[in-house]
Amino acid sequence: MPRRDLGAAMCDRVGPALTAGIAPASHRADPIVAELAPHHGHLLGRSDDTEVRHLPLARPERMSDPRRDHYLQLLVVINDWPAPEILARSGDPGTDGQLVHRGPARPNRTEMGRGSSAWGRNTAAYDRQVNDIAILHAGATPSAPALVLRPWREEDVAALIEVFRDPALRHWTGSAVENEGDAMQWVRSQERGWTAGNRFGFAVLEAQPGAPQGRLAGQVVLKEVASGKPSAEVGYWTAAHARGRGVAPRAVEALTGWAFDVVGAGALEQLELLHQVDNAASCRVADKSRYGLDAVLPPAPPSFPREGHLHIRRRDS
Repeated sequence: MPRRDLGAAMCDRVGPALTAGIAPASHRADPIVAELAPHHGHLLGRSDDTEVRHLPLARPERMSDPRRDHYLQLLVVINDWPAPEILARSGDPGTDGQLVHRGPARPNRTEMGRGSSAWGRNTAAYDRQVNDIAILHAGATPSAPALVLRPWREEDVAALIEVFRDPALRHWTGSAVENEGDAMQWVRSQERGWTAGNRFGFAVLEAQPGAPQGRLAGQVVLKEVASGKPSAEVGYWTAAHARGRGVAPRAVEALTGWAFDVVGAGALEQLELLHQVDNAASCRVADKSRYGLDAVLPPAPPSFPREGHLHIRRRDS
C-alpha cells in the first residue's frame, strides 16, 4: 500500500471506530490493527512484529487528543497525502533527569529537509514517518558525528544497561537500570509517554558509517506536555563515552525546534529546563542551547536537597 493510501486508510478506519466507541486497546480494535500493521511494517522496512503492531494501535489512542486534527493536517502536507474526509471536516487547525535537577501556517516542504530558520533555527531536519513518530536529525561537527534522535525501542535494551553502569549518570538521573528487566521497563515507560501524548522521549544515537544503527549517546525528552498548555519541560542525559562532543546541546536544539513547530504549534510559548545548582555540565548545556537562567529554585528535600536552576527558552528567542 503506498504511503498516501495508508494515510487515508488510517483516517478512514480510525475515525469511524472512535465514533463507534471502540477503545484502542480493546479486542474490538484488533481487526483494525491487524489490517494496518503489515502495511506499516512494509513502509518501515520491517517484519510484522509486536512493535510494528503497537504503532497503529498507539495512533488511534492519540486520535482522541484535541490536537489530532492539526497534527494530521501537518502529516498530509508533509507526506503529500490526499486530504481524507476526516480532515476536510476539521475546524480550526490552530485550536528525567538530565545530568539534571532531579528535581500555524502550513510548513514549506522545501525547507523541512535542511533545518531552516522556520524550523528551529538549527541544523536539524525533521522527518515525520507515517506512524506519527518523529525522527529528528542534528548535523555533525568537525569533531563529532551526526546525531539521530528516535523513540526508544526494544533493541536499545543492551546499550541502555551498558550506559547506566556509569555512576555519574545513575547519580544525576536517580535511576538504576541494572538488568534486562529494568531496561525493558524503561523502554515501555517511554512508549507509554508517546501513546499518552504527554511525554516524548528520544534515544540519541551517534551515526556510524556503514552501521544500520548508531551508538547510543544519550536521551532527550519533552515532558509535561498538555493540549493548550503554554509551557513544557525538556530533559536530557549523555552517556559517559559521548561527553565532550556537543551531543546534549545539539540534541536539545533539535528537540526544541520540533517542540515549538510541531508538538506545540500555536500554543506552546516556552520550554523549561531544570537542573540542580551543582550540576555545572547541565548549566553549560542550557547556556549553549539558548535556555536563559530565569530563577534559582529553593531546595525541596528529600527529592531536591539543593537549590535548582530554572532555565527558559521562549518561542520568539
